[in-house]
Amino acid sequence: MGFLKKLFGSQKEEGMERGENQFKKLGEVDKCPYCKKKLEKIPQRKKKCEFCGNFMYSRTRPLDNKKVLLTEDQAKEIEIEWQIVNGTRDEIIKGEKEFKNSKEILRKRFGKEPSENDVKWAILNNKLLEHITKRELGLYRNIKLDMAEFLRKENNLKDSLLTYLEICYLDLNGPSNSGYFSLDLAFLAHGIIERIQGLIKSLKLNERETEKLFFQRCKLIENNMKLPLDTKKGWLELREELFIKKDPLVFEDIRFWKKKMVKKVRWVASWGERTCSQCKKLDGKTFDIDNVPKRPHKDCRCAIIKIK
Repeated sequence: MGFLKKLFGSQKEEGMERGENQFKKLGEVDKCPYCKKKLEKIPQRKKKCEFCGNFMYSRTRPLDNKKVLLTEDQAKEIEIEWQIVNGTRDEIIKGEKEFKNSKEILRKRFGKEPSENDVKWAILNNKLLEHITKRELGLYRNIKLDMAEFLRKENNLKDSLLTYLEICYLDLNGPSNSGYFSLDLAFLAHGIIERIQGLIKSLKLNERETEKLFFQRCKLIENNMKLPLDTKKGWLELREELFIKKDPLVFEDIRFWKKKMVKKVRWVASWGERTCSQCKKLDGKTFDIDNVPKRPHKDCRCAIIKIK
């Protein structure tokens, strides 16, 4: 943590140095930035001025780290200043140009003004094509994740689910940015599993219906991308996560260690004021992978680690 704080702290200081000459003394400390009337109580968030009725924005300005009240235009200026401080301004400008160019291309293609979401979807598709062309498979997978979430927010739940199922199949094949898939890199993200379970519930699907959707989407990419794990095995692994209920007192790591051919593990207690006597007794003990005891109680914070 100290290293990260030092690293990112120094980056921020560099940003401050780069931008300090262009920062302005924007806003008012205790006055309305519009009518300049003194305020008895300083708002900590967006609020209408009791005198002129304009919305005031509460922000910290990079110039001196003071909390000030701003007009809407000043709030936008402060946002740009913070982008300079954090070193993200160039990337944001690049993104804005990309959005503008994509919008112009779609306008010519459609013969009318495209919606903001049409432009965003076109940009995601362009990035997807770029990454697959370069065989940047991990980045390709990440854009697919952006697409799945985009579709979910658009309430296109079925296509969102199809895309999330595809992501899990890619993850089970271990995508890398070095141009290949490796089962040594395979994983399933718990957050994505929960998202899929939520979509299945919203769409009122059963296990069989979900399986059909999985094969509908993933059989095609298995053939096109020549993946090492076939769809049948992929579905069995994903099905276990999605539908087979697990005992909350059984360590989830056990299945993972078994796949890695680990034979023995050591129990590691999480020591503290709330550590129970049962966990203390188990701490440091070794067990065969098939004979690991269940957790002594709900909300147990103990872990198991492999023994080499």
